[in-house]
Amino acid sequence: MAYGVPFAGLRLFAFSMVPDAIASAGSPKAGAYTGVWTATEATGTAVEPYVYSAVLAVSGFVSSTAGAPAAQSGTRR
Repeated sequence: MAYGVPFAGLRLFAFSMVPDAIASAGSPKAGAYTGVWTATEATGTAVEPYVYSAVLAVSGFVSSTAGAPAAQSGTRR
């Protein structure tokens, strides 16, 4: 729950600005703006796990198996 409240606030804050942006852009561009917003958000959500795993791989992270802790490398970047 500790992370849920700030995340909900972040999501609501961003979506609360969409009507203002649409109103300033004008009615014909409302659908295009919302479509670009949704496409950008979906692309970011799809790419995020790959970026996260690449950062872990580059930093030398070693995963554990069957509940046994894995020895991590001593290097720090």
